[in-house]
Amino acid sequence: LRGDQVGYTEGTNLNPVAIELLTDDETILILDSSGAQITTYKPTEYGLILREAVNSHEERRYDDAVEAWNKILGMSSNSALAYKGVGRVYYLWAAETEVVDNDTTEQREKFLESADYFMKGYSQEDYGKAFYKYRDLVLEKAMPYIMWAIIIITVVTLVTGWTKKFKKFVETGGRQQ
Repeated sequence: LRGDQVGYTEGTNLNPVAIELLTDDETILILDSSGAQITTYKPTEYGLILREAVNSHEERRYDDAVEAWNKILGMSSNSALAYKGVGRVYYLWAAETEVVDNDTTEQREKFLESADYFMKGYSQEDYGKAFYKYRDLVLEKAMPYIMWAIIIITVVTLVTGWTKKFKKFVETGGRQQ
């Protein structure tokens, strides 16, 4: 009866009234009252890998999550969702990375990797957050050297200026010209 309806496509539901996930956690059943039928849906390989990526991320199994997201990128290299997913994994991984002996190298690399994936996934806000964290860690590491360089340059400049003035003072015998 439904197959004769105009605009009907097999697998569509005109009036779904119930949905159920079976115990295998993969099969979804949808009851459609207008056609008095039950439609069964099973996830594709892509859907199963996507679920694995999300579950691994939520369970903080970051290596597994990155591997699953990269499988998705292998199937669809333009997937903004996958790029953002990998970016989020690296961002959380970096945030939870323990800093030992004030060495933030691993953390910096993960924030930079995160920013790179967010950029590929066109997520400007997330890119900004990841790059901000990366930049702060770089500046935190470099700032003492920058400050010492400024102090040394200032001292050398002052001493050079005073030396010139002192030589001129000695040459003139203390008289002003």
